[in-house]
Amino acid sequence: MSVDKYRQYQVALFHEDRFVRFDSAGTAEAFDLETHERLEGGVTKGDREFLAETVGDPHTIHREFRERESGFEVTDELQNHLENLGYM
Repeated sequence: MSVDKYRQYQVALFHEDRFVRFDSAGTAEAFDLETHERLEGGVTKGDREFLAETVGDPHTIHREFRERESGFEVTDELQNHLENLGYM
């Protein structure tokens, strides 16, 4: 998992015969490892389960990282508000 200077994250992993990418904008993409083409079926339930097992929940990890970095705690109410505005 990487976090850029704009405090956004991106998680990329290899799962079975796929390369899977998730980011803080809500994008989830899957690519075939042989052809490098984006898979029309996209990310599967199995991909998401693999992400949860290997990395955890990226949103939670990202929020905890931001709180540590800023010293500012994001409350559930504030997080919901930011999510509704499309920031998280």
